[in-house]
Amino acid sequence: MDQDYVYRGGKGGPSCLGTNITLGLFTEGKLLTLSPLEKKDLVSDYAPLGVLNLGKKLILKTSYLNDLAPLLPTDLMFLEYKGVLPGISGYFIASSTILGQAVLSRQKVLLDELQSQLELLVGCSVCTKPLDNTTYVWHIIDHHCPGEILLARAKGTPPYQGWRKVRRRPIFPKPRHYEECHYYRRETGCRRHNQCTFASSPEEAVVWTFERQNYIPRLWLKAEVKNSLYHWTPRSQRTVEKIWAEFGGYFQEICKACFENCPPRVTHWGPNRVCPEHCSSGCILVHVTSEDQLVEIRPKPLRRGLLLEYCMVVSRGQPCQQGAANCSYAHSHVEMAVWEAEASDYLSRPDLIRATLESGGRTRASGVDGSGDGSPDSSAQIQLSCQACHVTLGSQENFKNHCSSQEHKLRVSYAQGALWEHRPPSITVSEFKLCPRQGRCPYRDGCTKAHSLGELQEWILRALTMQMTEDSAWKHGLLFFQDQFFREHPDSGNEVLVRSRSVRDITIHYGQPLQCQEEDKKSHRRWKFIIHSKGQRPLKSVALLKQHMGAMFSLVGPGLPPGQFCAQGSRFRVHDAAVMTFHVEVHVECIATGSYDQWVAFDFGRRPVLIQKLHVQVGQKEVPEMLPTCIQDHGCLLKMIHWHSGTRCVVPSVARTAEEVNLLAKYNVSSQEMNNYKSMASTQIPITLANYRDRMHQFLYVEEEAQQQLMDRLNLQVEGRLSSKVQTSAMGMKFEAQEKSLVTGRIPCSLTLDTDQGSLLSRAISTAYVAPIPAPDNCVYEVQVKVKTTLEQNVWLLLPSHCCSALGLKDGDSQLMEIQFQIDRIVFGRWHQAIDTLHDVRVVLPDIAACSLPSLTLPTQDIICNVKQKQAISYITGTASGKRQVPPLLIYGPFGTGKTYTLAWASLEVIKQPNTKVLICTHTESAADVYIREYFHAYVTAGHPEVMPLRVKLTEDFHETDPAALQYCCLSEDRCSFRFPTQDELEQHPIIITTATSSRNLGVPPGFFSHILIDEAAQMLECEAIMPLAYATQDTRIALAGDHMQSTSKLFSVGNRKSADHSLFNRLFQYYQRETHQLASQCRIIFHENYRTTKAIISFVFHNFYGTNKIPVEDSGIPEHPWQYPLLLCYVSGTPEKDSSMTSWLNNAEIVEVIKRVQEFYQGWVYQWGSPDQKQICVVSHGSQVKKLKEELRKKQLGEVVVENFENVSGREFRVVIISTVHTQDSLLSNSATHLEFFNEPQLLNTVMTRAQSQLVVVGDLRALCAFGHCREIWKNFIQKTFEQGNVLPSFLKMKDMEQSSLLRLTWINRLNPGAAVREDFLEKEDNHNVITSQMSDTELSGDDPLLQELLDEGKKCGRKSI
Repeated sequence: MDQDYVYRGGKGGPSCLGTNITLGLFTEGKLLTLSPLEKKDLVSDYAPLGVLNLGKKLILKTSYLNDLAPLLPTDLMFLEYKGVLPGISGYFIASSTILGQAVLSRQKVLLDELQSQLELLVGCSVCTKPLDNTTYVWHIIDHHCPGEILLARAKGTPPYQGWRKVRRRPIFPKPRHYEECHYYRRETGCRRHNQCTFASSPEEAVVWTFERQNYIPRLWLKAEVKNSLYHWTPRSQRTVEKIWAEFGGYFQEICKACFENCPPRVTHWGPNRVCPEHCSSGCILVHVTSEDQLVEIRPKPLRRGLLLEYCMVVSRGQPCQQGAANCSYAHSHVEMAVWEAEASDYLSRPDLIRATLESGGRTRASGVDGSGDGSPDSSAQIQLSCQACHVTLGSQENFKNHCSSQEHKLRVSYAQGALWEHRPPSITVSEFKLCPRQGRCPYRDGCTKAHSLGELQEWILRALTMQMTEDSAWKHGLLFFQDQFFREHPDSGNEVLVRSRSVRDITIHYGQPLQCQEEDKKSHRRWKFIIHSKGQRPLKSVALLKQHMGAMFSLVGPGLPPGQFCAQGSRFRVHDAAVMTFHVEVHVECIATGSYDQWVAFDFGRRPVLIQKLHVQVGQKEVPEMLPTCIQDHGCLLKMIHWHSGTRCVVPSVARTAEEVNLLAKYNVSSQEMNNYKSMASTQIPITLANYRDRMHQFLYVEEEAQQQLMDRLNLQVEGRLSSKVQTSAMGMKFEAQEKSLVTGRIPCSLTLDTDQGSLLSRAISTAYVAPIPAPDNCVYEVQVKVKTTLEQNVWLLLPSHCCSALGLKDGDSQLMEIQFQIDRIVFGRWHQAIDTLHDVRVVLPDIAACSLPSLTLPTQDIICNVKQKQAISYITGTASGKRQVPPLLIYGPFGTGKTYTLAWASLEVIKQPNTKVLICTHTESAADVYIREYFHAYVTAGHPEVMPLRVKLTEDFHETDPAALQYCCLSEDRCSFRFPTQDELEQHPIIITTATSSRNLGVPPGFFSHILIDEAAQMLECEAIMPLAYATQDTRIALAGDHMQSTSKLFSVGNRKSADHSLFNRLFQYYQRETHQLASQCRIIFHENYRTTKAIISFVFHNFYGTNKIPVEDSGIPEHPWQYPLLLCYVSGTPEKDSSMTSWLNNAEIVEVIKRVQEFYQGWVYQWGSPDQKQICVVSHGSQVKKLKEELRKKQLGEVVVENFENVSGREFRVVIISTVHTQDSLLSNSATHLEFFNEPQLLNTVMTRAQSQLVVVGDLRALCAFGHCREIWKNFIQKTFEQGNVLPSFLKMKDMEQSSLLRLTWINRLNPGAAVREDFLEKEDNHNVITSQMSDTELSGDDPLLQELLDEGKKCGRKSI
């Protein structure tokens, strides 16, 4: 032993440590030593904290020695080292003798424990093949395996599931226990962290934790698995072997000057080979991995005493701030291993090169028995290197095609390697803003605004980093043709200057049309271009500028590999031609229905570049004509004083009943009164018995004013033309207008149904005021607006004859007019009337202390229901005690929990009691029909005619009504329309079923009904819900059922998130919650058990719409499809077009796909679902898409399939639901609409999705769904779930491809339109939907939604099992 060592310590670990201490282990009188790589493995955990190599000794922080104590043998001695580095405090000197036999024995015991949980395997790129990012298959191949890949799988795992790759542990951080990343997916990697330091699989987490806690070097672990410790070779060669075993690949010297070129070139350097261009420039050492990635090994820092550490900036995934040439810290694991081996004097760089050359094929990354081509040979050519992807390419052509790949584009454009702390910003927002709600924002990760100042600053830094990365890529020549082109020509928005379909001295011919259609989605098409260069200017290159998921475009030429996007022009030259001629072929392989276009760029080395545009339509019989985007010219929109009877002499022309005239007169307020109401609305005054009616009136006046102000934005000055014929929007045909004339005026902005104005115009506008310009007097004329004939930019007004006479207009005349649209005040008047006719305010605002509960009674018949449902039925049917009021019962439950079922059976129980009559009201007509079709019709036909219900229906959709429901309606004499029931008919039937709005016409006195049951109460405004309550007294039993997370009425005076607060259901629920009286808690019942939907759909809906996976809803037992996952996604990239009215959208490609899905489900109906029934399949869409779907399904003998607008499916359920979303990414980017329900209204989407029992199918553009609107996070989760389950069509699609395609498509749009923002108004609209996304915690639920919190608390109280 050296004289410098002095015994100081004792047994059992370092109880007291001095400043400089040497750690040594004596075994059989000898001091054991380790190789440099063994020392590196031992201290890998301490490398970021400071490790100093002093020949055979290491300096480590003493604070970490205690962690090593459990691994050290009991006979360990601590020795003080004299006179070395006295100024370093908190470190100790460790000789290279820390791993002795006792430690090795201990590690083997720990390894046995690990192998009791996992099977371990060592392989390489030859004997293992990846199935995805983490899953590998292993093959038995006769080769020399370097063993650079460690694989693991849990004990008992079936062989067909493969092995999980165990990557090297990240340098930083180093937790005691590693966990699996919740956002990691095998196909796409981590969705949240740009450089994820969590484990990618449970197996990897177990191995990492084992290595970290037990200080196990990875090389030792792999050696134990292979039973090889490399002790048979000299020390230097053994070091090379260990590096090769740990990292694989091989080492090579390349020309330094070439590597620093732009783009970097790789010229192999060797004993007999030098760069012909740079003979004296020197060389650099690189490590070529098994994936052909190039990693530079810089010279080891020469400063004496410098700690060998990793660069912490690079370890976090960020570019080194000092630059690789100036940084003295290691940038990679292999670089650190080489440096440490050099520091120990056991390795020189020629050893690595010599081992590569002497071993031949053995060290080749991809060779088998020396036959591979992974290592360089004497005939190696100059290669090009992509420093962004760390790969080398053999030619300029291959390099350009590599730069065209989506992976490369994302790497150089989106800063994927950076380690960011916050969520990424939305890809469609052009300006970052701070969210005013921040931590309490209901959208959480779906919000397009930053939720903290730190997040906002990071987003700005991301944008700057992205720009810097792209700038660097441009400088190094790493951009694709189109990106390089736009960079070189910032004025590329001027198409004439930089790109054109014709170029001087260049002629181009093609024998096939550039636009075509293919009915078969699996089809091929080829175009051949013959190009003549009269000026003898050679064709430099040809490039395809666009990439699609459903169609694979590629260039075809002599010797050109398949799938190329870019090629040298010389490949296509015809040498025997008199004029310089080129033959270029473009091939497309279609694999999915949709619309695809391609730009073919022919670059002759000058501008403009010759561009040819191709278009192929797949899966449609005809190519739809693309309509130009509406130009929003607001020049004729005026800010005019709102006309009304107080400011103008209004000449009426619309026939109204005396009741309607009285309503308009009674509920008309002055401007001063309206200002008072607005000021009252801004103050939070509690609702009481004394102010209830005033507060309700105030709300309606403010809402009416908000709607009118919205329509006032369409005040027009237009040139109107008088016509005696009217053109319908549906057919485009003209019909005679009897005794009236029509004037049509052009509107300068879009009035599609997905705009607020267009939506109001279609449902709340029936009249307008018009006046000629110049106006001869103070008169304005009331005219009817023909909504069904109104086009997107044309409005038709019906002028009575006296109006035409007064204005002096004849057929064909034109007149400059002012037009003001008027809100239908009759609707508001009826709501006001309902407030005033409410018999007793206490029915909606009960005094809980003065109320009593009914005596609970059991049902008189066997009803299959759960405890909560029986409790609700008993409350409804129970007998009241004395004259005290029974408070209204609230039944709150998510979708499919049996609310309608409970109300139906409660009604049947009630009418068995004497002197009872039940009124059932719903929000929609379709939900009212459900009571007849699903419950009462079967009960009546089963032998109970005495319970014959009466269905009161006043709508015009006679032919759309269910046949079963028609049997219970009052019909006209010709039985072709509905009529209102007489008083005798109302008295004869024990159960009356209608909508809340239609109930106002029943005309019965208060107390006529003993029970009033309101379903869908959370979906209707309070003024709608109190319409049937006008027939209630304190003796009337009232029950309301609903789910506030379903779609609610649209309000314009408050944020959408507050719309639900203006329902009677929500207000009463919160009123009960605030009451301290014990009775208040017994007036609301929470339903949990789901009876409608399969477990997979339940789990998805609750996680994404109700904000938690802990809401205790039990499995419904609904049968799933035996071999298909309940969620199915069908990708279609069609071309949405506007219908003939220009107010709605069609997507023919989606129609084709929907019909195919309907046919497959109906023809392949599984026996678990019962008998095949077309009525059990529902297709949901909107606008003209619904009508077109019905027509096409009838042609396919599928006329009984239910096709509905999303507004008409509430309260219904179907075995299969198919959603057609219509819009694509391109249509959303070009369309000014802001009211796109499937993209922007989570509550409506919740309503539609929860109609499905066993199968939910979505047909649409994946890129649009996951990139736009407040629903995009929901759609992302839906898409991710279907990808995980392999239930995506076409099956070749990958999640990663979809995300990349979406990002690159947005980049393309921004390049072509540099001055236009990308639909920021669509995403940034101040919108407060009452939705809670999937990342909200239970605490946040409590603060944001008391109804959901009570649902969660009630479930915990009942001890139910969470999903």
